[in-house]
Amino acid sequence: MNKNGLFIIWIFYTTICCAQGYNFTTYKPTGANAILGLACDSKYVYAGTRAGLARWSIDGSNYEYIKSPVDSIPYFGDLAFDNDGKLWCNQGPFLSAFRDGIFTTYRFPDSIKSSIRNLMCVDKKGNVWFALFNHGVALFNGANWQVFDSLNGLPTNDIRCIATDTFGNVCIPTGKGLYYYGNGSWSQVDTASIIGKIKSPIITFARSGAIWFMQGDRLAKLENSIITTWDKKTIWPIYQVVVDANSFVWYCCPDGVYRVDSDTVHHVLQELPDNFEWVTKMAADSAGGLFINTNGSNIGLRRWNKDSFVLYKKSEPTTFYYSIAIDSANNKWFNCRGVSINVFNGVDWVDFKESYKINLYTINAINSTPTGDIAFSDPNGFGIYHTNSWQIVDSTQGLLKYPFDFCFDSSGNIWFIIDGDHRGLSKVHNGTVVAWFDSSNGLPSSSINCLTVDREGILFVGTPKGIARYSNNVWTKIDTTNGLRSNRIDKIWFDSYNRMWVGNKGISIEDHGTWTYYDSLAGRLISGRSISGVKAIAETPDSCYFVSTDSTLFLFEKGKWTFIDSINGFPSKLITDIEVDRNGAIWFAGGAIHMARRTFASVGYHPSSLNKASIEQSIRFFAKNRQITITMPFPVNNIKVKLFNSKGQLVDDLIMSKAKPAHNILNLKSTGFYLLTVTVGEACIY
Repeated sequence: MNKNGLFIIWIFYTTICCAQGYNFTTYKPTGANAILGLACDSKYVYAGTRAGLARWSIDGSNYEYIKSPVDSIPYFGDLAFDNDGKLWCNQGPFLSAFRDGIFTTYRFPDSIKSSIRNLMCVDKKGNVWFALFNHGVALFNGANWQVFDSLNGLPTNDIRCIATDTFGNVCIPTGKGLYYYGNGSWSQVDTASIIGKIKSPIITFARSGAIWFMQGDRLAKLENSIITTWDKKTIWPIYQVVVDANSFVWYCCPDGVYRVDSDTVHHVLQELPDNFEWVTKMAADSAGGLFINTNGSNIGLRRWNKDSFVLYKKSEPTTFYYSIAIDSANNKWFNCRGVSINVFNGVDWVDFKESYKINLYTINAINSTPTGDIAFSDPNGFGIYHTNSWQIVDSTQGLLKYPFDFCFDSSGNIWFIIDGDHRGLSKVHNGTVVAWFDSSNGLPSSSINCLTVDREGILFVGTPKGIARYSNNVWTKIDTTNGLRSNRIDKIWFDSYNRMWVGNKGISIEDHGTWTYYDSLAGRLISGRSISGVKAIAETPDSCYFVSTDSTLFLFEKGKWTFIDSINGFPSKLITDIEVDRNGAIWFAGGAIHMARRTFASVGYHPSSLNKASIEQSIRFFAKNRQITITMPFPVNNIKVKLFNSKGQLVDDLIMSKAKPAHNILNLKSTGFYLLTVTVGEACIY
C-alpha cells in the first residue's frame, strides 16, 4: 500500500514461482506473560496472566497451567482466597471461583460490567468485593449483586482502594474517613482524627493494629493515632503494601521492592540498567515467604528466601489473542480481550493506548473499516480510530449498551449486535442509530450469533433460529426449509466468488441456490473428524480456505479437506479469528500466529521468453481499497491487460503501448478478489 492508499500492481518480466509447504511463525509481544494477580494458600501460589492461570507449589518444585473455563477468554486478573479455600478470579468479562480443579463462573450484571476494576477482595463471610470506576463498590454474595455508592452509605463514588482488615472486615479509605462494612451497612471510623485525611490507593492492616498506607509518594503508618512517614522517597506510585507472616512490611513501586525492618527501609530489589524490572504485585505465604511479579525484559515469579529473591523459572502460558484486524498500512491489530490492544508492524509490538471514551481493556470486537481504519466496540459504545482522532457512537447517539460484533454494509451503515438487557440489532448511519431490529420486526431471533455482508454489501445475520438476509429494507429468512442443515448458525462468511459459507453442523456452501454440505450427514468427514463450532473462515489469494473450529484448524484446497495440527508445525489448537494481509500472508488469532504458506512472484515474462505468439497468464489478488494502479515499468508495446471481478465479469480492458512507463488508475465498484490477465502479443523490447 503506497502513501496515497492505492493498491499497486506491478507487471514485471519474471516467471511465476511458487514456494510450497507450511511455514509457521509465532509472535509473542514483550510483556505478554506479565503476572496480573497473585494469591497464596498453604500449598500453592497462583498467578493470573493474560493467557491463563499459572500455579506453582510454594517451594517451586511443581508447576501447572490451569486452563480458563472459557476458551476464548483466558485472561486472569486479580485473585483472592476466601475462608473456605475457594480462589476467586477476576476474568474481565466475568467472575470465576476455582476449587478442587473445578471452575464456577458468574456473569457480571450489565449495570456494573463496564465499571469493574482489577481491585478485588473477599471478606470473612465469603463476599467478593470490587471497586468500580467512579461508581462506588460492588458486593457479590455468591448469588446476588449489590452496589454501594454515595446514595446508600458511602461519602463518595471515587473509591481508589478496597481491602480487608485482620478480622476480615471490608475497609475503604475515602478521604472523608475510614469506612467499614458490617451487618448490611457502612460505619465511619475516627472521622475527627487524622485518619480522615487518608485517601490512599493502597491500605494494609498489620496484626499489631497498625494501618499502612500511602501518603503522597511516601509510605506511611498510622498507629495509636500517630502517622509516621519515611524519609526514603520512592519513585511514585507505591503499587501495593504487604505484611508477611514475620510481620515485616513490604512495598513495591517502579524502582523495585522495599522492606521495612525496625523502622528502617531496605531497598531489596533495585532497578537494573541493562535488565529493567518493576514490581506491581505481591503475596505473602504462611511460611514467611513473599512472592513478587517482575515485569519488563525479565518477566517471572520470584520468592524471597531469607536474603534474596529466587526466580521460579517455569513460564506462564502464551498470550491468547481473540481477534485480528489489519489496517491500510498492513499493521496487525490484536485484541487480547480483557487486557489490551497490541499492534504489530512486522518488527515491533506496540501497546495501543490512544483511548478516548473507548475502554481498551474491555474490547468486545475489533474490525477494519472500508477505508482501512480500525474500529472498536466496548460495553459502552463504539469508536473508529484514524490518525490520533476518534469518531464515537454511544448512548448519546442512541446506541444501547453492550454492542458486541459489528460490520459495515455498502450503503455506509454500521450494524451492531447488541448483547445487553435488550438483545437485537442496531443500525447506525452517519453516527446516529436509525433503526432497531429483533424478533418482533424481522429477525428469526433476538439472540444473534454472527453477522456479515456479502461481496455486494448485503447484510446477513446468523441466529439460533436461522439466517436473516436484509436487502432493500426487507428481511428474508433462510432456514432448514430452504437449504440450511441446522438453524443454529455459528458463522456466516462469503468467499471471493460470493458463495456463502455457513458454519453450523459442519460447513454448508451455497452457490446461486445450490447447497454443498461437508458434515457427518453428507458422509464427508476429514480423517474421522467432523467440523463443528466454526469460529472463523478465510480465503488465501490462491483459493485455499482455512476453517477454524473449537478444536481443529482445517484447510480446504482443490476440493479436498485436510486438518492442520502440531505435526504440520502449527502451535495452537484453538483459533478464534483468521485474516489475510495485503501481502497474502495468513494471520491467526490464538497466539499471534503467522503462516507464510505460498509466496508468489509478480506475473510477467522475461524478455528472452517472448516471441511473436501470444502468451497469456494471470494473477489473482485481493483489493481492500476501491482504487488500484496498474503500472508498466518497462517500455513495451501491445501489452493487453484485462481485469475481471469475482463473478468473472470484465471490469476493464486496456492496452499499455507507450514507449515509457505507463500508469493506469482504475476505480472499482467494490473491494474483494479480482483476476488480472496479461497478454503479450506482437511485443517489441526497446
